[in-house]
Amino acid sequence: QRGSGCSHRNRTTTSVTVRRPWQQIKQVTTMNQGAAFQTFDGHLNLDPTERQRAERLHIEMTAFLVSEGLIVGGFLQGSFARKTMRAPLHDVDKVVLLPVSQEAAIRAQLRGPDVVMDSLELAIDRRYRGTTFERKKHVLQCTLPGYDFPLDIAPAFVGPDDGMGDVFIANREAMDPADAWERSNTRALMRVVSARNALTLGRFIHWVRMG
Repeated sequence: QRGSGCSHRNRTTTSVTVRRPWQQIKQVTTMNQGAAFQTFDGHLNLDPTERQRAERLHIEMTAFLVSEGLIVGGFLQGSFARKTMRAPLHDVDKVVLLPVSQEAAIRAQLRGPDVVMDSLELAIDRRYRGTTFERKKHVLQCTLPGYDFPLDIAPAFVGPDDGMGDVFIANREAMDPADAWERSNTRALMRVVSARNALTLGRFIHWVRMG
């Protein structure tokens, strides 16, 4: 209506969400905790370049020992393989699988583990001059020139064909030939960790490192 002194216009209503102070504090705290978690976890992670270098050494060493006829294969084990190792990288655990054709003769000897390590040591020293060796209960520890971490090599025979993937790992401290090769479920342990990590959307290995 004209002359009424009033003008009718379309009005737009804007909805404004007002956060209470305690809600804002909670949001900031949550963000800070998340950022702190990522920062802390980042400090525990192995250096990606160093990890790749260690993995290449594992592959290279396996190929070399296979070419020498000393093993038929190998795989990583331990915290490095499970990706639960905290930085810095302090060692890489590796299982090497021995030929089945040698199993009966080697397992008949109390010194079987040392006989195998003798052969591995000679070959590795020939390929990687300057390597230092130390023998432990289950492994031949190799410190190669140019690497800041040792490669712990555990000789093993393939276990029963029961789908578990168990192996028989050398035991240098055995008092009887029957005990010189201990059954190990290291592969099953890696499967368990992998499955748990998948169930937690990749968080499990981070929790283990922080533990």
